[in-house]
Amino acid sequence: MKILRPQVYSKALSLGGLVLLWGGVAGMSGDQPAGAPPPEATLLKTAWRNTRLEEFDLAEQGFNTVLRALDTQSAAEHAAPPALQLRANALYGLGLVSSLGHHGKNPAATQRRLRAVIDLVPHSELAAWAALALAREAYLPVNTDAPEVRAEVQKCYAQVVADYPQSVAAQEAFVYLQASHIQALEAGQLRQSLRAIDTYLQEHPQARFRSALHTLQSKAYSRLQEYPQSLAAAIKALETREIDPTNPWQNNVADYFQIALMAQYDVGDFVTARRYYNQFLKEYPQDQRAFTVQMQLQRMQQTEAQLRAETPPPRRGTTNAAGAQGARP
Repeated sequence: MKILRPQVYSKALSLGGLVLLWGGVAGMSGDQPAGAPPPEATLLKTAWRNTRLEEFDLAEQGFNTVLRALDTQSAAEHAAPPALQLRANALYGLGLVSSLGHHGKNPAATQRRLRAVIDLVPHSELAAWAALALAREAYLPVNTDAPEVRAEVQKCYAQVVADYPQSVAAQEAFVYLQASHIQALEAGQLRQSLRAIDTYLQEHPQARFRSALHTLQSKAYSRLQEYPQSLAAAIKALETREIDPTNPWQNNVADYFQIALMAQYDVGDFVTARRYYNQFLKEYPQDQRAFTVQMQLQRMQQTEAQLRAETPPPRRGTTNAAGAQGARP
C-alpha cells in the first residue's frame, strides 16, 4: 500500500515545490545587481521548464550543463553565494529527476545530490525541500504496510518538520506525516492525527496545505464512521483549496459529486446534498455524471414524498412535534 496522498496535490507539489522554487531558486534576483542574469541562470531556468514539462532527459542534460559551466569558474567565483545557489539548484534538480523522473533507478545518486544541496545551503528553503525529498526517498522503494517501516517513514517526515519549522517544505512534510498515521487504519492513530491536525490548523491558520489537511480529516472521520464530521471536513477542504494556474484540468466536478453523495447517503442531509448536486449541474451540465446527479435529486424527492405519506398526521389532542400539551385520553 502506498502512502495516502490527498487528491488535491498538483504535479508541482509532487515535485517538491517546483513552482514555489523558481522565484528564489533559479532567479536569485535579490542576490545580485540589476542587469542580465548569468548564463548559468538562464540554462537553469530552461532545465526547470523541461522538468515541469516532464522532459526529464533534457532537464538532466540542462542541470549537468550548469554544473560543468560552474566548474570552469575561478576559486573565488566558485565560493561566492550566487554560484553556491546555482550549484545547489542544479543538484536539487538532478536529485528530483533521478528520483521522480527516472523512478528511483539510481537511489544512491539521488541521495548524494540531495545531501550535497543541504551541505551547500544548509539553512535555506531549498535545503528544506532537499530534506523532504530525502524523506520521500526513504519510503518509496519499500512496503509501508509494515509497522516498523511506517514508523521510520513517520520519523523522517517529523525530522523535516523539526529541522525546518518555518519552511513550506515542512508544511508539506506535516501533511505526509499525518497521511501515514491515517493510512494505518488504527483508531488510536486516527484520533492522534485528528488532534494533531486540529492543533496545527489553529497555530497555522494560513497554512499553505490546509485543504489537504481537511481532506485527511475527512478520510479519518469516515474511517471512524463519524460521517457528519467527515462531511464538514470535506466541505472545508473544497472551500480552502488553492487554484493552480498551471493546471488547466483542475475543477470541482468530482468534489461536488462526492460531497453530495456523502451528504445524501452517509449523513442524510438532503439540504447539503441538493446544494452540491445543483452546483454540479450549474457548472458542469455536460459532464457524464450529470444524468446520475439528476436521478439522485429525483430519488431524494421520492424518498421525502414517501416519508410524508408514511407519517400519519398527529391526532387531535396529542402532543405535537413542538411539545404542545394535548388533551387527556
